[in-house]
Amino acid sequence: MNDVVGAVFAEAALSLMKARKLKPQDVAVIGYDGQTVYQEPPERDRMAAVADTARPFERWTTGGDPCGLQIGEPGVVAVLTDVPTVTQFRSVDHALGGTGAPLMQFLDHVFFKDLAPIATLNIGGISNLQVANPDRSRMQAFDCGPGNVMIDHAMNKLFGKPYDANGAVAATGRVDAGCLAELNAHPFFSRRVPRCAWRLDFGGDYADAVMARHAHLSPADLVATFTEFTACAIVRALTGHVTVLPHIQLRLSDAYGLPSQFKEAIKFATLAFATLHSVGNNIPAACGARDFGVLGKLVLPPRAARGLPVRP
Repeated sequence: MNDVVGAVFAEAALSLMKARKLKPQDVAVIGYDGQTVYQEPPERDRMAAVADTARPFERWTTGGDPCGLQIGEPGVVAVLTDVPTVTQFRSVDHALGGTGAPLMQFLDHVFFKDLAPIATLNIGGISNLQVANPDRSRMQAFDCGPGNVMIDHAMNKLFGKPYDANGAVAATGRVDAGCLAELNAHPFFSRRVPRCAWRLDFGGDYADAVMARHAHLSPADLVATFTEFTACAIVRALTGHVTVLPHIQLRLSDAYGLPSQFKEAIKFATLAFATLHSVGNNIPAACGARDFGVLGKLVLPPRAARGLPVRP
């Protein structure tokens, strides 16, 4: 599966290169996240309890250090595209004791630092918040909680649709106060920032359990409540953990010259370009890592090979 996912990513890159009439040597680097199949956030109390004499592997077997796995083999992408490829950005941050998520803060530092104070919000499956600053030691970045993950799951299970387009279904339902109170009591919100979440926190199993306990609600009411929950999580993140914003004006990043439709892709291109040039591209103050590092695993393409015998 790791190689198959890599081949799918390579196909996407090749399609774009063909459409733009780009040769491999025209592309500096390909950067992508990969598909996360597992992730554990840091458990700070357990990490602090690990003895200095402990063996390195005990940081993960008993010590609560963060870890994760993304698939989408970069060797396959580098070979099929003949372009340097960087992926799996989270593992170095994990090894440094960081959350490994979110990863938007480096792009936000590069792009928005001169506009500080400014916070950026990304609502994907999991919503995350970043506070840009020219001084990396004063930046913040952490997951707010669910983005679209529970809404999409409910839409798929209850309506047979992949998502709630323009919130149309949620707009026809009513938010249930009891269900919302239960959601807002999720233990995720007791984690100290910087914190991260993933599908085990708010994914299908959790959503199914909530829907089963509130089966008396109509499908539209459940979608409306899950949507309200996402909004509540974002508000709690802003009001509970961000203190540098004197007032809030909501704008798409497009207003600053960064197309919101492509921000995720630009993020990984920026991270990968930094990796290629050995530029430190994590932000310890925002992710809890012990030090700066170069995130990402670089695989060089076949055309980069040197010292080969002369072929006839």
